[in-house]
Amino acid sequence: MSPSSTKKPHLVVIGSGSGGLTAAIGLSRLGRRVVLVEAGDVGGDCTNLGCIPSKTLLDRSARFAATGRNAPGDAAAVLAEVRAARDAFRDHETVEVAELPGIDLVRGKGRLVDGGVEITGPDGTRRVECRRVVLATGSHPRRLDIAGLPDDRRLTNAEVFDLEAVPPRLAIVGGGAVGVEFATAFARLGTAVTLIEAGEQLLPGLLPEAAGLVAAELGDLGVDVRLGARAASWHDGMLALTGPDGRATAGAEVGADRVLLGVGRIPATADLGLAEVGVEVDEAGHIVVDERGRTTATGVWACGDATVEGRHHGTTHAANALGRRIVADIVSSGRLPGGWLHGGGRPLHPSATFGHPETARIGHQSPEPGPDVVRHRVDLAATDRGITDQVGAGVLIVDVRRLSGRIVGATIVGPRAAELVSIFALALRNDLPLHRFYGVVWPYPSHADAIGRVVDLHVAATAADPGGNARAWLAGRWRALRCRHVHHP
Repeated sequence: MSPSSTKKPHLVVIGSGSGGLTAAIGLSRLGRRVVLVEAGDVGGDCTNLGCIPSKTLLDRSARFAATGRNAPGDAAAVLAEVRAARDAFRDHETVEVAELPGIDLVRGKGRLVDGGVEITGPDGTRRVECRRVVLATGSHPRRLDIAGLPDDRRLTNAEVFDLEAVPPRLAIVGGGAVGVEFATAFARLGTAVTLIEAGEQLLPGLLPEAAGLVAAELGDLGVDVRLGARAASWHDGMLALTGPDGRATAGAEVGADRVLLGVGRIPATADLGLAEVGVEVDEAGHIVVDERGRTTATGVWACGDATVEGRHHGTTHAANALGRRIVADIVSSGRLPGGWLHGGGRPLHPSATFGHPETARIGHQSPEPGPDVVRHRVDLAATDRGITDQVGAGVLIVDVRRLSGRIVGATIVGPRAAELVSIFALALRNDLPLHRFYGVVWPYPSHADAIGRVVDLHVAATAADPGGNARAWLAGRWRALRCRHVHHP
């Protein structure tokens, strides 16, 4: 559809990131006319500043490290190659979206108004009347104030890919996925990297054992991992650190030519006219949505980082998943049965970090599982494929309910972790007990064969002591009932 079309659209989508594109393309394929509003580059953060360039950087830096090159110009060439690949991907995506039938790509900033959307762009302001709007405005990186640090020394994912040269010394503040991935990439490119995390472990939410493996492997890569530390001030190339209590410790200084911040995201929900039309936001500005992406305003949906779901699952695949649920909800006018839509309630989201080593997890695992949960652990480095590939460190940890065999959660550290976790995502989505995997033929030798080993461990443990498993299960159920009674008398 051309921008000059006078047909009234079925809906307007504000934002062309993962969630917005999913909703716009999905609805256009189902016969809806869509106006897609974008103030920046098509593809949003993922295409331009996140997933695509960061994974390209990880791939190219791994290849660079494997060649043994060490000239500064060689490393700078890697950065240029990443930018070129990113730009080519974005240009292709932009043309592809602009040519899709049923979608009118309009450049400008959208704002909710009574009865539609007001769009302010290069050619002025226009009003589009519509009954349905999808908000997919994303987020932007949180900027941390560090005393004495000049702006030209401060980086986020919004600036790091514009670097013309690799910094000799890089301090990364934040030990989450962003910090771990950039620490991996720049260490491979020859930068002296310090990774600073205020908490007790990297990748908060990961099982401590798994996080410890990541820290150790990064250390072997040359990354100086500082846990329980905060960046306090910068002066003359040195970054001063303090402990969690704000007090300086002896020798708590690290060299830093640049400081990269990976300390969270802020939802891009300002100046959208949300309050005027009755869209509720939480205290941090995230749009409140239900499991189908519906906001508190009739005819307004939202997905991605701008939502409360994005606050807890700020990933491209989570935005994509909610975008799909919005498509189904709009097409069905809210009448789709929950089971057909997505199994009822909010689905479980796998998470993955593509650093060194790769990690992935899904479900709910506590450091110490309860008596009604059995934990199975397989050392990936000791598997046959782990031996052939010389895997330095890796683990598969699966928690399973006794007797029923239902999977509670899975954590993977090692090669292809993001692919392996998808098997558990499918099992959890379909409530498939672990013992139902018995008899599945796993390709040999493959990393997936480790799942077969976990299944064997579970079947053997269940068959060896059925009475003990039953007693442990009853103890766990009794404890759960008592806790429920205490909290809800």
